Amino acid sequence: MLNSIQPKLRCPTCWRQDAGLTLHVFRDSDTAGAVRDGVLLCERCGEWYPIDEHVLDLEPLGLQDASDRAAFSSRFKAELEKIGLPARADPEDNPQSVDFAAQLKQRKHFDAFAESEAQSYHNYALQPFWRVVDHITFSRWSQWIRPGSHLLDVGCANGRSSFYWARRGVIVTGFDISKRLIRQAIETARAEGLEDRTTFLVSDGRHPPFKDESFDNILTYGVLHHLTEPGAACREIQRMLVKKGTHFGSENNRSIFRGVFDAMMKLLPLWHEEAGEQPLISRRMLREWMNGLPVHIEAHTVVYLSPHLCNWLGERVSYRLLRMTDRLGAKIRPLSEQGGLLVFEIQKAR
Repeated sequence: MLNSIQPKLRCPTCWRQDAGLTLHVFRDSDTAGAVRDGVLLCERCGEWYPIDEHVLDLEPLGLQDASDRAAFSSRFKAELEKIGLPARADPEDNPQSVDFAAQLKQRKHFDAFAESEAQSYHNYALQPFWRVVDHITFSRWSQWIRPGSHLLDVGCANGRSSFYWARRGVIVTGFDISKRLIRQAIETARAEGLEDRTTFLVSDGRHPPFKDESFDNILTYGVLHHLTEPGAACREIQRMLVKKGTHFGSENNRSIFRGVFDAMMKLLPLWHEEAGEQPLISRRMLREWMNGLPVHIEAHTVVYLSPHLCNWLGERVSYRLLRMTDRLGAKIRPLSEQGGLLVFEIQKAR
């Protein structure tokens, strides 16, 4: 964990903006300005959060893995006792009366997805279809997300979207509910020498543990349809953005062609989807979620070709066809709202 992220964090137990999280370092990282092992202690409620082998678990106790917390407490018992902290490990000690069943279901799915032999998340992101879509989408956003700016990647998985920006000089904080995917992101950052501009931690996208106006831009790349209460999560994103900051997103669109895609996925599955309460997102839903907030919304739909066809044709041919069909679809009014993906930018007003 980079020390520089500490001032942006808030406790996910008491949620107080004015309560600092005190850092206690047990072992320094070999990266300057980073921590390998330690804890963050809330000055307000006294809850603590482990930093274990570079991974900060900034979740309420009800979401933290009890066995991981117990193992950490055992390894650093003397250090915890020295600063007067109890080695609490039981999730039932969580003082919040929050139902985390949906989050735990998503974690189970993505933990399995992280290391599946049949279809890992790494291999999923390397499919020609997604490589082309990522390139087209990120190229569009690069005119706004500039080097040196601070980007929060919500639901970052193994860093699939984070590293595109970190390699271009953007300072990236990414978090995901799957600790296995976060460890993969940290390993990639170390392998590529990007530890000085990336921090990856474990947290919940519905209740992000960051203070108001902490980030220049925030990214949800195929994430909202996995979250509980995605509309509330979008409003939380606006809280964390600086004035004139932008929320960039891409989601499964509520398209008339969705039934054809679903039928093809049943016949020839390319990946397994574990959607939340809103598996499809529309422009109208974004407007409703942002109602009453000072924002400006830009949204358009893309992808009028099957992922199966794109994977079969390969990246080069698929890139040309997707660009051509996207332009054509945008010009034909009945089709302009029917692309497979909804890409949007929600800018926070002054």
